[in-house]
Amino acid sequence: MNPSREPIDFRNLWRSLVPAETGGWFISLFPMIGGLAARPSWEGAALEGMGFLAFLLRVPIRQWHAGVRRRVSRWLVFSGVLGILLLAAVLLRRGGPATLIPPLLALPFGLVALAADLRRRSRNLLVELCALAFFCVFGGGAVWTGGGGGPSALRIGLLAFLTLAPGFAAVRFHLQAHRDIPGPASGPRKLEMHLVMGACLGVGVWMWHRGLAGPAWLALQVLLYPRALLPLRKGPPWRIGVLEILAEAAGLTLAVLHL
Repeated sequence: MNPSREPIDFRNLWRSLVPAETGGWFISLFPMIGGLAARPSWEGAALEGMGFLAFLLRVPIRQWHAGVRRRVSRWLVFSGVLGILLLAAVLLRRGGPATLIPPLLALPFGLVALAADLRRRSRNLLVELCALAFFCVFGGGAVWTGGGGGPSALRIGLLAFLTLAPGFAAVRFHLQAHRDIPGPASGPRKLEMHLVMGACLGVGVWMWHRGLAGPAWLALQVLLYPRALLPLRKGPPWRIGVLEILAEAAGLTLAVLHL
């Protein structure tokens, strides 16, 4: 079929809009949901809408660049950009130019992740963490635009990152171990996982010592660390993601409740 004549129907819209990684929906949206729950406001909802549209634009931008379903992808990209601009106008009208600081801070992280997609290379852990940071900035931004102040915004954004980043590292390692035969590459991947998880736990201990994180949140992070050590080769791969989603939902809930 000629791409220029490809129908814009539900099937093509779905295939060009919905990311294949189901877990990405949960993990990427958790920081934004947490920020909005910590400081609900219409400004925060508009900001999170911008982040959600940016999340949805990933697939059509990649497909348009690759020449796949170009008509549908082009239509989705233009519609999404228009939606982001309209929400930005709402933020400007209701809260002034300062409300656009969070998306500007998040932009570099999003561009790193998008560039990796457009190069058609598999994402490494650094790129995945940049994508996570993109959404954590939006989560903190909801607190900022809701009147919570800069320190509170930075706190919830950082707590969201510290809650979710260890899971990114652990799930990535275990899924690769589930698919691959153990070999020389498994050692560096395991070291990479432990470096990320150890650094996040260390920063979490510092935040708890400073009164910026609750003891229940820190206790959960300590209890979850052994997931880096347990062999998860048995059972279906999706089980790893489901367990991680539940653990990170609990951690983010404890982080929000402590604010």
